[in-house]
Amino acid sequence: MRASIVALRDQGACAMRLMTILFLTLLLAGCGQAQVKDRTVEVATNDAAVNAAMKEARASLPQFFAKAADPQPGTEAYALKVKVEDKNGVEHFWVTPFSKTDDGFTGVINNEAAVVEKVSLGEPYAFTADEISDWMYVQNGKIHGGYTIRAMLPSMPKEEAAQYQALLADQ
Repeated sequence: MRASIVALRDQGACAMRLMTILFLTLLLAGCGQAQVKDRTVEVATNDAAVNAAMKEARASLPQFFAKAADPQPGTEAYALKVKVEDKNGVEHFWVTPFSKTDDGFTGVINNEAAVVEKVSLGEPYAFTADEISDWMYVQNGKIHGGYTIRAMLPSMPKEEAAQYQALLADQ
């Protein structure tokens, strides 16, 4: 799997703060799916669609965790998107694999950092449920969840949006 970066920029009166949402560009080997090229897109941090998508994803976490705990045949790539913040700003990273711990979760950062220095690709990271901003898994070559990806489709160039849409399962 590879990842793309979608950067969010706060346009408020305060100093600009870069926030990044990372989403998976799946390289579905053997599934015949098209590859979507990596790129950075800027979206306002107060983007209503993205914020609603994160809220919906968090509300549906219990269903996702139930599926992840008992993976069905044809499912793979269970991932959580997690908020990471340091002195440089905020980014949201896909974390996979992940597991529940006594005080939250731990998983492996699955994207290169563009803003924060606190984490690196491939390193373990501990987080709480409050830091989760999205989830996804792949079933029979289609992405389930991925609420933030869906929210950004209207702002993508038509061809790129069509590539992502082809990878997304109906919700």
